[in-house]
Amino acid sequence: MGPDARISRLGGWGSTAFAVDTSVVSGDCATLAVLFDPAGDVRDRINLLRDLNDVINMAESYPGIPRCSEDPEKMRRVQELLETQKDWVKPCDSETMELLVSGEVAVLVRWNGYAIRARDELPSNAFVYPGKDYTGWMDKAAVSVGASNRENAKTLVNFIRAPENTAMITNHARSSSGIMGSEAFVDPALVAAPEITLPAGVPAPDFTPTCSAKATALIDRVWT
Repeated sequence: MGPDARISRLGGWGSTAFAVDTSVVSGDCATLAVLFDPAGDVRDRINLLRDLNDVINMAESYPGIPRCSEDPEKMRRVQELLETQKDWVKPCDSETMELLVSGEVAVLVRWNGYAIRARDELPSNAFVYPGKDYTGWMDKAAVSVGASNRENAKTLVNFIRAPENTAMITNHARSSSGIMGSEAFVDPALVAAPEITLPAGVPAPDFTPTCSAKATALIDRVWT
């Protein structure tokens, strides 16, 4: 694309953890046990994302299995864990914020921006970071090889990269911007939101590495 086409961290970045309705879920919520060993009043009131990486990452983290494991026995443990949990999951969907707001689910695996929207509508919702092994994500953009109008594409990318413009994405999507200087244009309430600014003691998210072909095959088998 050339040095004038800046693409990294274009749209935003954030984390995947889970939102809980604190009027329903009591005790220590900052643990994956809320998902994989839930109390009776939470069972059948859990939503998982329809996302292979996020679900498998959490299921590996709970028993302490490393990401991208190539060990069939360890991945069998992940499968057994998810099979047990399956009976407690109401939907497995990525567009179900309304279920948390309406009270149909009490625990919602979700990206941080969606969690802020849920809290706006139901203040008892809280975004929980389950220890050190929660997942980070990052949106990017690129111009495809052979694109017919590359210069216009680069112009659009660079337009969005301007701090005042990328801040509009943050204010709408409620996810962090990777563009330096955009904070000056972001809603102050978002800058201070715990879903975006990590609370004290919470480690940085773990960005999923690229797994080997062997590990990917095992992950696909578990998900299927």
